[in-house]
Amino acid sequence: MHSAALELQPFHSRCTKIVVARPATGPSHGTIMSVPSRRTLSVWLRRLSTDRIERRCNLPGDAPLIVIEPVKAALRICALNDAAARLGLRESMPLADVRAMHPAIGVHHADAAADRALLEAVAGWCDRYTPLVGIDAPDGLLLDISGCA
Repeated sequence: MHSAALELQPFHSRCTKIVVARPATGPSHGTIMSVPSRRTLSVWLRRLSTDRIERRCNLPGDAPLIVIEPVKAALRICALNDAAARLGLRESMPLADVRAMHPAIGVHHADAAADRALLEAVAGWCDRYTPLVGIDAPDGLLLDISGCA
């Protein structure tokens, strides 16, 4: 999740209960809700990109996989699965270094639109369990769990 404070903005979808979390200005490092009695569950889907690719391409979950994007004229890792993390890889590593260490690793380009569509689908699915679902892009959800035991 992001360390900046969040304010919920309406998100236009077929479901009017989904909202988008936008970073708010200010020195706060938490989530600010306007109602003090409201309880919020934060869900971080840290492997959203790689899980989407593994399912779409029917890849085995134990095969190392990285997702890359251009950053300052270099291709860098922006997401990786658990198998790639066990190899010692980490986010922001240059692809050239990764290829030197592991030439046969699976590489896919980042697709922010596909990740966003999947996150919206998961938010829509969560809507049946809570009256308010917030999207904290790029890989998080905020669920209103007020009144839940």
